[in-house]
Parts: sequence; structure tokens; C-alpha cells
Amino acid sequence: MIAAVVLAAGFSRRMGRDKLTLPLDDAPMYRKTVDLIAKYHFSTRILVTNQPGIAAYAREQGFTVVPSPRAAQGMGCSVAAGAAALPADCCGAMFLNADQPFLTEAELDALCRAFRADGKIIVPTVADKPCSPCVFPRRYFAALAALDGERGGRAVYRAHPEDTRFLPMPDGAPFRDVDEPAAYEEANAEFLK
Repeated sequence: MIAAVVLAAGFSRRMGRDKLTLPLDDAPMYRKTVDLIAKYHFSTRILVTNQPGIAAYAREQGFTVVPSPRAAQGMGCSVAAGAAALPADCCGAMFLNADQPFLTEAELDALCRAFRADGKIIVPTVADKPCSPCVFPRRYFAALAALDGERGGRAVYRAHPEDTRFLPMPDGAPFRDVDEPAAYEEANAEFLK
């Protein structure tokens, strides 16, 4: 059983305003990721956020909501909060960023299939560059729960190259994140087509 942890506790520093609540296709951006994960066959769905509106919507979709009181210190603190909340009965967990509105079930399928095939850390790559979401086996949950500051999941898989499978993705478009105003304008134009 694979769980999902959605990270939605960032500060949108590069965007200059709260990117997750910006509208895409007549709904806040975070709903794209939350809705995708809600309908996918994950055994558990966890969302890490400090925003009451995002938390309320995620709970309505069946998520367990976890706060990240140290989120200002960096993404590692939010990864740690999500990892610490994972139940004992899951064999792995996919960690996703809430600002990747182009992800589809096809990408989730590819990552989950790869994880089930060999049980390693699965890291997608686009043009030979690692990206997210990544899937981690249970044996790394403690290491993820110990992260802090800006050290996210990358620190864990870099420490275990022998147990990491880099999975080349044929199409990088779904893995784009929306971090800056230009990226948001581009994403919004695509959803309005």
C-alpha cells in the first residue's frame, strides 16, 4: 500500500504572493493536486499545511491534515511533518508538491509501478534532472521525519544512491511546478485554452 503526502506549507517567496490560492481554471491552484490525489488509489492521503482554507478543503476530500509549525525554516520541516504522520501499514509514500497542477494519473501510475517493481526510492527525471514527486520505501520514513531546514527528500536519496532508481520521464510538461509569476501566467493561459 502506497500513501501520498502533499506538501502545501511553503511561503511562495519566489511568487511574491500565496501561489497555492491563485486561480487556475476557476479554482485555487492547490485543488488541482488535492483533487488528483483524492481520486487516485492511495491507501492514505496526508496534506501538510498551515492554511485553514486549504486544510478544510483537503479534509472534505478525505485527507488527514498535518500542520508544519516549523515551515518557515524550510521544506525539510514540512517533509518531516508529513513523514511522521505516515501510518504503520503502508510500504511506501509518494511525496508531492501542491504547486504541480499538470500532474495526471499517468505520471502517478508510472511512479507507483516502478516502486512496486523493485521497492527502491523512485525519483523521476526530466532531461536527466531529478524532480518530484518521489516515492520512498518505509525504511526511509524515519530519515524523512528527521529532516529540517531546506534539506528535503533529495538529501535522503543522495545519501542512498545504491537504493535509488532514477526514472526518466518521456514528457517533462506534467512535472512543471509553478514557482514564479511568469510560470503562473503560462500555466493559467494553458488552463484557459
